[in-house]
Amino acid sequence: MARSVMRSSLILFVGLLCVGLLRYQSHELQGAQNTRSLELSGRWLTEDGRQVVVEHSDNHVHATFTPEDDQCANGATLEYLLDADLSGVQQVTESDYPKTQASISGKIAGCTDLKVLEQCPNLAKIWETTFDGTAAPSVISGDAFIEGIDSGCNVNHQYDSHSPFTLTACEDINIMPGDPLVLPDANTKLHVRVTCKGTPVDGVKVDMQIEPQDSSGGHIHVDKRPKGRLNGKDLTEDNPNLTLSTDSNGEVNGSKGVTFAPPVKKPKTRCVGVAGDYKITAKSHRTPDHMDHTMLHVGFQNLTRLSAGQNYDICANSTYGCTSIGPWGTDTHPDTDFGTANTLSAFQSVAADFYTAQQTHNQQLHACNGVHDWPIYKVSFNDIALPNGGLLDISASWDQPHQTHGKGEGGDFNHFYANATRKDCKNGQVVMQDVDTWLWSILKKAGENHGGAWDASDLAHDPPLWHLHIDDAGATAPSECPADD
Repeated sequence: MARSVMRSSLILFVGLLCVGLLRYQSHELQGAQNTRSLELSGRWLTEDGRQVVVEHSDNHVHATFTPEDDQCANGATLEYLLDADLSGVQQVTESDYPKTQASISGKIAGCTDLKVLEQCPNLAKIWETTFDGTAAPSVISGDAFIEGIDSGCNVNHQYDSHSPFTLTACEDINIMPGDPLVLPDANTKLHVRVTCKGTPVDGVKVDMQIEPQDSSGGHIHVDKRPKGRLNGKDLTEDNPNLTLSTDSNGEVNGSKGVTFAPPVKKPKTRCVGVAGDYKITAKSHRTPDHMDHTMLHVGFQNLTRLSAGQNYDICANSTYGCTSIGPWGTDTHPDTDFGTANTLSAFQSVAADFYTAQQTHNQQLHACNGVHDWPIYKVSFNDIALPNGGLLDISASWDQPHQTHGKGEGGDFNHFYANATRKDCKNGQVVMQDVDTWLWSILKKAGENHGGAWDASDLAHDPPLWHLHIDDAGATAPSECPADD
């Protein structure tokens, strides 16, 4: 019975199809385009895993095999695979681009199967036919016209048919951080590589994006949370991408990689940015569904929460029920009582000495008749640092930082608000003493006895603020923050 021998040849050909290597010069772009049209230049895969290179200019598409895949089993070499034109190409928004498509039609070529050549030795080793299909960013599919040939090797339109084929884009993206744990005053490198079946792909444009995770880093507020910096450029809602191209090794920005730095580093905060979790995504600019992502955790790892104690109150955390007057933490930053081990130990020692000094003072009051014991006041701690440090934006605006609270190396003491004068005993004589002034004098000395230094600028404030530096005693703000590289 007569049959179509050309059809089996097409099936082999369909297994060979794929599309080509992106030939853009390496450069970087920032910001999203308003509109764009279909881009097909790049590397694609056939159904049997072969690779071809497509060059797309205006509405013309030309595809050739990569050198390692252009040989036919019959000994011939394919000079081209596809030569076609696009129609119905539209300008679409960036968000609609992954769904855009256009019609494609033209010629395709293939290798004549060895078995077919054995039956019909007069047939050419390379054959051409026409096709119609649809092109989208990640898939090209269509139907090729098959001219029927009977068992006598004669053209017989009784056996004409169409055969479907599909090509898939081949840009495998991998992103790896140099270190997923990033200090708020430092940075890390991101290494991005694009391959096709393990082969590096040159000239691929990759869009880099940062997505800060809500409520991470101790910030229970989400409005306009800053994204961070890549290669020294701030990514924003209006400019959410940094677009870079791969080199001959398939690497974005070469072996240097891409530098991520936390946002909102400023000299007055001693260059600590916003702590928290950041999702970094690298996606193909041409085929946005080809992507990879990694998570970075920004924060200091050496901070612990100040535990409750008998000699002091903690009013920086909603866990503890302080009832005194004062700014005892907010809904947007409920956890600000974290510090280094040395700082917390020093604070506890200051509180213990302050408590003991008041007990000693009460014993001394007995030397004067008619002078009663004073009430005992506990030290009350306010802000130290967030759970992982970093910018403590007291106004919840991602700005206006609590300047020296980024590393948990010092913290605030609350005023006592005694608002009273009481009888005191000095050298056996009864005198009147302002309670708040006396309490501050005792607290000041206790802090200095444990290696602390009271912040001079805070003391100059009206009314004065009490911030005791421990691990950061003597540290000053830099004139500018180091470059992120």
